[in-house]
Amino acid sequence: MTKKLKVFITGATGFVGSNIARNLAMKNEFGVHIIHRPNSNMWRIQEILPKIMTHSVDIADKKGLHAAVKKIQPDIIFHLANVGVYGGLEGNPEDIIRSNLIGTINLVEALRSVPYLCFVNTGSSSEYGPKAAPMKERDYCEPESIYAISKLAATIYTLQEAKRNKKPIVNVRLFSPFGPYDSKARLISYAIKQASENEPMHLNTRTAVRDYVYVDDVVDAYLLCVKHIDAVRGEVLNIGSGSETSVSDIVKLVKNVTGSRSKIIWKNQKSNRFESEVWRADTKKVKRLLSWKPKITLREGIQKTLAWHQENNKTLTED
Repeated sequence: MTKKLKVFITGATGFVGSNIARNLAMKNEFGVHIIHRPNSNMWRIQEILPKIMTHSVDIADKKGLHAAVKKIQPDIIFHLANVGVYGGLEGNPEDIIRSNLIGTINLVEALRSVPYLCFVNTGSSSEYGPKAAPMKERDYCEPESIYAISKLAATIYTLQEAKRNKKPIVNVRLFSPFGPYDSKARLISYAIKQASENEPMHLNTRTAVRDYVYVDDVVDAYLLCVKHIDAVRGEVLNIGSGSETSVSDIVKLVKNVTGSRSKIIWKNQKSNRFESEVWRADTKKVKRLLSWKPKITLREGIQKTLAWHQENNKTLTED
């Protein structure tokens, strides 16, 4: 009998991490291990808990993390633990650095003696900073928030580990994933919830743009990294749709899909976040190295997300 590969996921109680964990747990082809903070909200993965192995440890707890990694001896690592930005609001800088950078350093060090097959580190399109053209992996990065700085520093650290110690590490820069189990603070989930109930949508700006990509396509990209690690080790890959959509067009599309009568109320308040003139992934590299491109259109993704909301009747949390 073939021994199952052990997959170790950090950030599995979050949006993308939970979708990866669910995908792998349902296949029953892997031994899935996750770490979570002692006070983590497990609502996203509640139904798969019997199928996975959980380890209560904070990624910033160096001693605890080393002990967990030594016990698990993972073959594949998906690193998504993250303190992010929600609803345009950035958290405490110390917490962001502690989780996003120090936690990544702790994980890399804990894994140094483990002969793993693949380590996928999760970065962010925010690392690029303001751009006037589609964002390319080779672009000079000018991060404009503590969050973006912490993610760029973690990317650089893991790339150095891949180069210096010849480790099978790849960095993926996510643009704007959406879909089932997303936070209600995210634009598409918020718009769907309000539209479904014919409640007003209170929004700050019409013109801000993002590159939205459905979460199932994102999960596929992570799995392809494992399959083609020899081709992508030491690389940075953009995971986005290659097109951008404004806030105004998103809410119009959501209203169209739902048939909603929701009123849109524009606050016209200036956001505390910087807004790049262009926020769109250049996807040539990921297409070339992984033969990956999104299968789900924005409209289809919104339809799928709406169907999930209706079927599950979930009360979303802010995380």
